[in-house]
This record gives sequence, C-alpha cells and structure tokens, in this order.
Amino acid sequence: IPATYEVRSGLLVLWGRLSGTSGAGSWVATLPPDFRPLQEIVVMYVDGATLRDFIIGAAGTRTAYGTGAAVVADMRLSTVPPFAIK
Repeated sequence: IPATYEVRSGLLVLWGRLSGTSGAGSWVATLPPDFRPLQEIVVMYVDGATLRDFIIGAAGTRTAYGTGAAVVADMRLSTVPPFAIK
C-alpha cells in the first residue's frame, strides 16, 4: 500500500492509494503514535457501485469495510480530510 502522510499546520494529511484489500473489516496499517487522530474517523466512499467505508481508529489502526470479496478495489487516500492528531 503506497501511502504517505505529513503534518501541516497541526493536521495530518494522507495521500497515496489503497488497493487490493479483501475481506470485510480488513486491517490495512497502523499509524505511528505521534500521528494518530484524537478520535475515530470514518470516511465513506464509492467503489464502482458499492458504498464502502475506511476507518482510522484513535489507536491508529486503519481498516477497510465493505461487501463482497474485494472490500477495496481502489481508494485515493486524499479522500480522507486532514485531521488533528494527538
């Protein structure tokens, strides 16, 4: 999963692409302690005709949810708005 993050004016900005995750509730990655959100963030997006969600937990875990065999076929991380970090 090629992804990059950077802090700008106290907000974490993500960019890159998430692709090829399968299975409902697939763990994607965990953000380092200094780059975790103050609270859980849920981002909804459409993959083809399917509504899916990407969750960044307060513990830094990034998980993708959806239906079907391929939970995430393609998601641009710029879909996630910049967020405050701990």
